[in-house]
Amino acid sequence: MNSTYSFIKVCRNGALKKPVYTFNVHTIFTKGTKYRFFALFLLYFVQVGMYAQEEEVINHKGTRVLVRNTVVTTSATAPTGPLLNDIWFDTSAEVTKIYDGTSWLTINLDALNKKEDSENKSTDSSLSDATNTKFPTELAVKTYVDNEIAAVGDDDITGVSFDGTDLTVAEGATNFSADLSSLEESADITANTTLINNHITADNDLSATNELQDADEISIDDSLNNFTATNVEDALAELASGTATNLYTDDGSLFGNRAVTQNNFDLNFDANTLVISGNDNRVGIGTDSPIQEMDISGRINITNGVIQKGGTAITTTNDLGLYSNISGDAIRMATNNAPINFYSDLNGSGSTGGTANLSINVNGNVGVGVATATSKMDINGDLRVRSLGPGSNTDNIVITDSDGNLGQLPITDLETQTTISQNNTTGVITHNSENGATQSVNVISTNANNSISTGTDGGAYFNNPIKAYGTLIPSTNSIMSIGISSAVKNGVGRYTFTMSTTRSTANYPIQLSVFESGTRDINIFVTSQTTTTFSIAIIEEIGGTFPSDNYIDRTCYFSIMDF
Repeated sequence: MNSTYSFIKVCRNGALKKPVYTFNVHTIFTKGTKYRFFALFLLYFVQVGMYAQEEEVINHKGTRVLVRNTVVTTSATAPTGPLLNDIWFDTSAEVTKIYDGTSWLTINLDALNKKEDSENKSTDSSLSDATNTKFPTELAVKTYVDNEIAAVGDDDITGVSFDGTDLTVAEGATNFSADLSSLEESADITANTTLINNHITADNDLSATNELQDADEISIDDSLNNFTATNVEDALAELASGTATNLYTDDGSLFGNRAVTQNNFDLNFDANTLVISGNDNRVGIGTDSPIQEMDISGRINITNGVIQKGGTAITTTNDLGLYSNISGDAIRMATNNAPINFYSDLNGSGSTGGTANLSINVNGNVGVGVATATSKMDINGDLRVRSLGPGSNTDNIVITDSDGNLGQLPITDLETQTTISQNNTTGVITHNSENGATQSVNVISTNANNSISTGTDGGAYFNNPIKAYGTLIPSTNSIMSIGISSAVKNGVGRYTFTMSTTRSTANYPIQLSVFESGTRDINIFVTSQTTTTFSIAIIEEIGGTFPSDNYIDRTCYFSIMDF
């Protein structure tokens, strides 16, 4: 390596000087260990040992590189002549500071952890001074608060008085007074005083305490003159000696109608057993919040009676009816195995209510328009179904007998059947129609020379004499054929074909032809044939004599016929 580095020292004010240290790296590092050590020491001295804030060096490519040299000082006093970004570890305050070009800024992150250590804690337990450099301890705060509380006297309330205007509270050496005259208008006070005086005058009671002095001060006026001023004491004595009789302790009888005004309050008997609402005229049984005129939470058991809407009550002995008026019952639920009837015709007589529109008897039969149903559903009238789901051709159909009883029948039982047959020998199809007429159809024509015959199943059968055919293309070694399972090349111009179906005889006809676009004489021959295979040869004539002919590959066509 033969590179030269020049170190240029930068003064404290940032002015450049000429290079002061120049050395050949290759020369120094090849002289030995002591030279390499000298070079390293020189590098450290120039880049680190100098107290320049910035230095500039030239690398081996000749590029100037700026190197910052920040001075770090650890001491109890600030360094002199600091420059921008110099760092000072202040061991006295245990903080880290950085010089911003004008002053030292504290950046110590441990200041929060050290703010309440023993050095910053105050020893003044009375907090008597006004210093704010050290924090007080819990004992100092408690001592200060206790002293402040002890300095204040605790006065007890010794009296309260009110002269009609001022309310005065006496507490030791301190009295508190409040003017309450504004709480009541003087006119109201005068009016109330007048009312009280008038009441005293009317009662002939001039006592300041308004208490009864004797029986003469009592006068109870009533329509029967039972209680007067002269016999009130005897009347009170009579009441005192009598037995306490009331609705809650004794039975009794009413001798007239009694009206109870509830004033929007509810009557509740035995925890919602019976509730009479006072504001909406509703009665609840088993509920305290009836939502209808009669609201029952529970079951209803009626041994014998009727439920009727309007009219005069209808008395029945063996049934329960829901009646809409006296002309008939809307719903009649009878006993003794009688049916349950629902009525809408209210023009009947007595308790029967006319003919039932819907009835349910003890056997579970339901009648519509009939009172006594004899089937599970007995309808006296028309039946209409507005919507039905889809069905299938295997479903049953609904039928009725002469009495209207429904039944079901497989749909196949209602189909009109016809027959059709075919003669397997002649192929003639015979059709027997619904009315018994017979018709025949010839499947095979009886015309002469017809090559279509009757198959074993009677159908028309065409026995095609061509059993196999195809095209052989030697140039692409491919074959397109019907009835041929494989083709093998035995040599140039020689091939053997295997048929898919065995022929009835080995002497079946074979038709061959060859494609030739030139002027050569090309011949094609059958060289052998069996019931399953046949072989061919393609030969070009040369000189007109057969021995001198050659085998040649050419596209050929073939067809195989059978008897």
